[in-house]
Amino acid sequence: MLDGIFVEALARELNAFLRTGRVAALWATDSLTLIWEVRRGTHRLYLLTSVDPRAPRLCLVPASEIPPDRLPADRFVQLLRKHLEGARIQQVVQPGNGRERVVRLEFDTRGEGGQSHPFQVNFELLGTKANLLLVDGVSGLVIDSLRPGRSGALYELPRPQEKVTLVPGCAGEVERRLRWLLLSPRGGQLSPDRALVEILDGVGPLTAAEIVARARRVTSRETHGGEAAPNHAAGEIPTAGKAAGEPAPGDAAAPGGQPSLCEWSEGERQHLVQTIEELAQELASGHFQPTLVLAGSASLPSLAATWPAAHPPDQDEPWKAGPSLSEWLACGIEAIDFAAVPLTSFPGRQLLVLPSPSRVLHLFYAPRLLRLRLEERRRELTRLVKAERSRVEKRRQHQLEELAGAQEAERWRRFGELILSQLSAVPRGAGEVELQDYYAQPVATIKVPLDPQLSAQENAARYFHRYARARRTQKAAAAHLARTEQEAEYLDGVLAELEWAESEADLDEIEAELREAGLLPSAARGKGCHRAGARAHAAVDPGPKTAFRRYVTADGLEILVGRNNRQNERLTFHVARPRDLWFHAQKLPGAHVVLRTAHLSDPAAIPEGSLLAAARLAGFFSRGAGAPRVPVDYTERRFVRKPPGTPPGYVTYRNFQTIDVVPGIAAQERE
Repeated sequence: MLDGIFVEALARELNAFLRTGRVAALWATDSLTLIWEVRRGTHRLYLLTSVDPRAPRLCLVPASEIPPDRLPADRFVQLLRKHLEGARIQQVVQPGNGRERVVRLEFDTRGEGGQSHPFQVNFELLGTKANLLLVDGVSGLVIDSLRPGRSGALYELPRPQEKVTLVPGCAGEVERRLRWLLLSPRGGQLSPDRALVEILDGVGPLTAAEIVARARRVTSRETHGGEAAPNHAAGEIPTAGKAAGEPAPGDAAAPGGQPSLCEWSEGERQHLVQTIEELAQELASGHFQPTLVLAGSASLPSLAATWPAAHPPDQDEPWKAGPSLSEWLACGIEAIDFAAVPLTSFPGRQLLVLPSPSRVLHLFYAPRLLRLRLEERRRELTRLVKAERSRVEKRRQHQLEELAGAQEAERWRRFGELILSQLSAVPRGAGEVELQDYYAQPVATIKVPLDPQLSAQENAARYFHRYARARRTQKAAAAHLARTEQEAEYLDGVLAELEWAESEADLDEIEAELREAGLLPSAARGKGCHRAGARAHAAVDPGPKTAFRRYVTADGLEILVGRNNRQNERLTFHVARPRDLWFHAQKLPGAHVVLRTAHLSDPAAIPEGSLLAAARLAGFFSRGAGAPRVPVDYTERRFVRKPPGTPPGYVTYRNFQTIDVVPGIAAQERE
């Protein structure tokens, strides 16, 4: 992850491009992220600074990748604008004598009377303690900070860790520290890379693992007569912070794994010290190589070779070199770590070398934040839908109880008819009477409750009135229950859609659907408006923003899958043709799936493989995705109907067939 060496490379890049530039504008995209527009000659540069503890970063970004949101300026942003808008950047440095994870921007401003006054902005890239502080350049006092708590105090750099600074000539001190560590009780516990993290200033786990891998290759060359033993098995994917074929830093030695520091021979330790000195010489000459370590199969094409060919480095704007953020997200490959030194312990196809530390930081952290925000938003929408689903279930239970009570209707009618048929047997003022029940087989005696204040005829009329009321209740309760069950089924479908959502755009559509259904407040509706306002809002809705999921079968047939209820309706009733095949998991919330058959010379002769592929997709994008097998119904699109007044995505269908399939998408090629 972000270590002091990488921060040094970053500070050098920022100094090269921002020095002498003027701050033209400043705004916040969220409570922890600021965008600085810096003008330098005819160039406009954009510096993104974030103290988000999940992704603290400071990097130049292209104008096209600036987050679109702009918050109203709060007190801190207004303060920065007051002091720094129009100020000239004197230099960008990594302050202190070591390699702290701090970058300082030094500004020169012209106050009243044209007097120059210095200010500093210190970016502390310290993980969960990340902060941005505005400091008076004369007094050294903190004027304010993005994360409050240090205003008015004298600014001090983070406390030094008393480690060895990686500079030429440090080999002797490193060797002394290693010997001291070997004599300590912990020497037998630490792996060499973990020991280097504790000894060397600004060296993170990945850089330490790279140093160890280089030293082991030197030892291996001597052992094997000039030939280096392979560092990793073909196709092995090392994890962040460890060299290929080695346990993670801090792991105890294991058979076949990396030995602890005390198990290294004296010669191996000398090679380690020599490698550290060589790296110190590289860094002193400014030889940095910002690199992303990629996760994924080693059979993937080498991005290191692919991207520079399509995006040649630009010496004037290196932070634009390599893939754009949208291209990077589309490639579907995750970066698991990054470093500023050349990484020789990984296969080349697992590395993406870029000319800019800013680009590396942006491509590493931006996708992570997008995923985190996606999950946070997914959880919030899921919570709201589950709360509504719980309310619907309570209403359903109440309606079931009402319906069960209405089942007494026939009993009231029966009592009324028995009283009228046996009036002479009903004494006046009785609380109950035993009558012959002619409806029972064989005929039996039944006790009928009575109101002593009423006559026999009046008691019979009372039972007939209760019967009529119960019948009305039964009819209404059945209709209400049907609507409630439709609503419950709709909400179950939305919950499934939230699980499948892959992007912010997917969630945007689901949220718009919920607003349209009146389940979320809408900015378009005024106070006092409810579902009618929601329908008015829906009338001007621009429609789906994302494309259907698209697959192509081995037979060359196209399969389209809806991402949400609104897309399901559009796919089924506006895109699919009457003879296309329509699929849906049987009696389960799920996506509408359409197999396009229009271009077949004989639409009836559908390849069995394509039929199974579409059915498997319908099972996969349903609540039955985790089941061993799922029954899937399919029919021609012309046999699918939408009943009036039903929720989005609710349909009925006929003339269908059912097929049991194993849910999955392995048989398809996603486009």
